[in-house]
Amino acid sequence: MVGVKPTEVSSIRFAIRAAIGQLFDYRQQQRWEGKQLIVVETEVTRADDKALATENGFGLAWPSEKGDLKILLPSALKPADGC
Repeated sequence: MVGVKPTEVSSIRFAIRAAIGQLFDYRQQQRWEGKQLIVVETEVTRADDKALATENGFGLAWPSEKGDLKILLPSALKPADGC
């Protein structure tokens, strides 16, 4: 399940918090047990903003300069080799 939020540099943390709440609500209402990803449109640079998502079990993604997505997974979902 994916939560997509529009962002600017100043609103990243607010968007991550809103997405977490929305995804928790969907998880409870639909009995969702799969992975959940938050997608924002601005690069997430602050470690505490990244940790807000990943330490609560959510993946976090944003557009890279190459045009694809930079995806940060919670440690519980990372492959054993750390990729």
